[in-house]
Amino acid sequence: MAQEGMDRSRVLEAAAAAATVTVGVALLGLVLGLVLAAKAAAGLAQPIDDAVRTWLEAHTSTTNPFASILGLLFGAGAMTMLAALGGLVAWWRTRRPLFAFAPFVVALAADAVVLVVKEVVARPRPALIAGPLGDRFSFPSGHATVSAAVLVAIALTWVRPDRRKAALVAAGVSATLVAASRLVLGVHWLSDVVIGAALGTLLAISLTRVGGGLLESERLSHEREGQAR
Repeated sequence: MAQEGMDRSRVLEAAAAAATVTVGVALLGLVLGLVLAAKAAAGLAQPIDDAVRTWLEAHTSTTNPFASILGLLFGAGAMTMLAALGGLVAWWRTRRPLFAFAPFVVALAADAVVLVVKEVVARPRPALIAGPLGDRFSFPSGHATVSAAVLVAIALTWVRPDRRKAALVAAGVSATLVAASRLVLGVHWLSDVVIGAALGTLLAISLTRVGGGLLESERLSHEREGQAR
């Protein structure tokens, strides 16, 4: 039985390694495709973005305190820190580093994608800006991308399977509020936050699926160690 478990772990590790390479190449192609698509779609989306921006200027305030608080709590840095600190707690409780730090890895990947795509696409932010910003480019929204990536990754890894649907719904609601707050504050176009949230969700799903074999192998190894004690 022990030998069978070891063989299964090796198969899972080999499959996960192959999947990692495959999905890594696919993600690279996705990012490059996104860059090209963003450049092409910016002109097509601009009339809709302008209409939404005009409506928001007439009906909301860029000094909305709730939107500002969401911006602070769900910024890229804050979400990456949450994933790191949560990972330390999860590692302390489970002694399973892959399981514990999976959302942190997703956060770092999302941060990197946002930085690269912003510099390449170089889309200007809306003219109406509330307060100083860390960067001058708009696409995609770092808040929307990284918050969606981390929240979905947490739901797919740290949350028990029987509570996962509720966690994903909560992640979706939270990510939507974050995206809306960026529009209210006047720092992003609608397409920035919509595509950013979609990109973050896709990154979280892809990377957690790629690591699924490694996480399962780690879980089995942890169980065997527990039984041997």
